[in-house]
Amino acid sequence: MQLSTAAAVHPVHRCLTAIAIHSRALHSSCAALIRLTRHLPQLQRRPCHQTTFIRWQSRGRPRLAVPFAVSDKEAQAAMLKGIGGMFSVSNFTELFPPAVRKEFLPFYAFDVVMSAIVECEFTYTPPLGKPRRVSEFVHLRNHSVDFSSPYTQILATFDHRRSVAERLAGDFVVQTVPIDEILQDDETVLPFSVSPDYAIHFALPDKLKEYARLTAKSKLESALTGFQPDMRTAVQSLQIHNIRRHNVWCPYYVFEYSRFDRKFTTLVHGFTAKPAGIYHLSGTKISFLLFGTLMLLSRLRLLTVLSSPMSLLISVVAGVFTHYLPSIQSDIGDFFRKQEMRRHADFLRENPAGYASYEHSDSESFARGRERAQAFEEAEHQRAFEQERADQNYWFGTDEDDLSQHYRNLGLDPSRSHNAKEVKDAFRRYALKHHPDKVSDPKKKDASSERFKRAVESYNYLLKRGKGGSSSA
Repeated sequence: MQLSTAAAVHPVHRCLTAIAIHSRALHSSCAALIRLTRHLPQLQRRPCHQTTFIRWQSRGRPRLAVPFAVSDKEAQAAMLKGIGGMFSVSNFTELFPPAVRKEFLPFYAFDVVMSAIVECEFTYTPPLGKPRRVSEFVHLRNHSVDFSSPYTQILATFDHRRSVAERLAGDFVVQTVPIDEILQDDETVLPFSVSPDYAIHFALPDKLKEYARLTAKSKLESALTGFQPDMRTAVQSLQIHNIRRHNVWCPYYVFEYSRFDRKFTTLVHGFTAKPAGIYHLSGTKISFLLFGTLMLLSRLRLLTVLSSPMSLLISVVAGVFTHYLPSIQSDIGDFFRKQEMRRHADFLRENPAGYASYEHSDSESFARGRERAQAFEEAEHQRAFEQERADQNYWFGTDEDDLSQHYRNLGLDPSRSHNAKEVKDAFRRYALKHHPDKVSDPKKKDASSERFKRAVESYNYLLKRGKGGSSSA
C-alpha cells in the first residue's frame, strides 16, 4: 500500500512481514519480531492532541468590498428557494411579508500557511485479503490556504449568526474594489465589531481543522484503491505558521419576517445569489407526501410493518414537527450566538489589548462597531429578561399570586399585607445587601442585576397599586 502521506505501518514491521510471506523457512523466526514491531507506529508517530501554535501575523488592507451583482428580483426568488422551495409554506410572502434591506457585512479573510496531522480511520480491502480497519496519519506540511477559501473567512459582526452568514463564503472576495466607489444610498455598511485576535484564536482554528480533515480525506481517496467511504477523521495537531489578514465587506440582501411571534432572517448573497437561513417547510405538504410514500410502499409490499392508521399517525406527527421546526432551530441558533458573544466578552475582558491590536484606517467605524456590539449585548440581556418576565406572568393582573410574588421579590412575608413603611424598609434592606455593585464575581453580576431589577419593579408596583400604602411617600 503506497501512500504519499505518513503510513500507519512502520517500515520495519512492513519489511519483516514481507520477508515472512516470501520465505516460509524464516516465518517462525520473524514471528516474534513482527509482534514486537506491530506497535511501532503508536510509539513513534502518535502526535500530541489538539495543539495550536500561531507564530506571526500581519495586517491587511482596509476599505475593500465586493460589489452587488444580483438584482432585487433575483434576490427575492433566491430567498423563496432558500426557505424551502416548492415544499415551503404556500403564499409565504403574502402571509409573512418580508422587509428587505441591502447590507455590507464585514469579514476577516486570511492568507494562512499551516501544518496539520490528521488521523484517518477507515475500512480497507487489500487485493488479496479481507477487509480490516486501518488507521493512517496524513501530514500536511506548510500547506498554504489563501483568503479566497471559505475556510479562512470569518464574519466580523454579531448582528447576524456566523453559522448562517459564513455558509455563503467563497472565492468571490477576489472581486474586491474600494467601497467608496460602489456604495449607494440604500445600502448599509456594518462596522467591524469582533476583535481580530478573537477571530484568529477561536474561530479560524476551528475552520482550518475542518479544512484539514477534508484535505486529508481527499488525499487518501486518491492514493488508495479498495477502501470504503466510512472514514472517520480527527485533527491531532494544528500549527498556524503565518497569517495575513484582509478586511473585506461582502454584499448581502437581508430578508426579515415575523412568524411564531418572533423574527426570522434569511440572507441572500449579493454577488452569487446563494441563500442561507432557516427552512420554513409546510407541515401539510410534508404530511401528505410522507403518508403517500408510506402507503405506496405498503401497496408494493416493500413495507408491510406499518398499517394505515400507523402511517397516518406518523405523517401527522412529522407534519406538526415540521411546522414548529423553524422555532426550534431559531432557539438553538440564538443559544449558540449568545454563547459566542459571551466568550468574546470574556476574551476582551481577559485581553484588554484585543481591540487595541486592530490596525484599521477607519478607526471611527470600528469604534462605532464596538459601541454597537456592547449595545447589542445589553439589548439581548434586556430581551431575555423581558421574555422571562412575560413567561412567568409577573406583571399581568392583580391577583393574590402576583402580589405574593412581589412580596417575595422584596423578602417580605407573602402570607399577609404590608404597609408603605414596611415595603420601603424591605427595599432599603434588599438594596444594601444585594445591590449589583456589591457583587465582585463577573459571572454572578448579571444574575444579581436581574434580581435587583425585579425588586425595583416590585417596589414601584406595590406603591403604585396601593397594596403597600400611599404612592406619594
